[in-house]
Amino acid sequence: MAGLAVVAGVALLGRGTAVGVVAGAALLVAAFAVVAVAAGVARAGARTAARHAAVQARRRKAEVVEVWGAVGLWGALGGENARRATVHPRRATALSLAVGSEGLELWSGAAEPVLVHSLRWPGIEGVAAGSGALGRGRVRPAVVVVTRAGNRLVLVPARRAAGAVRTASEGDARALADRLDGMRAALAGVDVERARETRRSGREAGRRRRAGG
Repeated sequence: MAGLAVVAGVALLGRGTAVGVVAGAALLVAAFAVVAVAAGVARAGARTAARHAAVQARRRKAEVVEVWGAVGLWGALGGENARRATVHPRRATALSLAVGSEGLELWSGAAEPVLVHSLRWPGIEGVAAGSGALGRGRVRPAVVVVTRAGNRLVLVPARRAAGAVRTASEGDARALADRLDGMRAALAGVDVERARETRRSGREAGRRRRAGG
């Protein structure tokens, strides 16, 4: 819009239009641009807040963090056989990352969010700091979730967990990745042991039934 305003202003001045008229038109264009940007930010913020609240209501014990699914997430989710209809195949997608004792979940949408993908901790090979593209030429610090299937889910955290226009700093993204990987290392072992205990209990129950029969 600023470029168009400059071009239009030069054209008007070339035709002999008064400088005051050109300046007034330029101010109107600038004001319209500011209002349009502010309205877009407000709509995005409202969608984020609604999605976060809805996810938190469904996962009361989880921590909910605003992230953008980087370019390429659509393809990685395909490798996971995930529900990816609401993830854009060629640009970043705003998502809520729910972090809990069971694992990680990605949600999209607004007041009625859609569960895109769910990963239990044993299904995650590791979590590391990296970088992700939000669009052409926009590479930002990211958290990279590597699954047991070998897929890389690249997520760019927002500056604030509740949502923000700006993305997280490199240090904050690395701190989040380290924290998630620590949870993975601690809780994946617990889940594995629970599964082993369940299998042992099942075998013992089977032996008792056979012995009683």
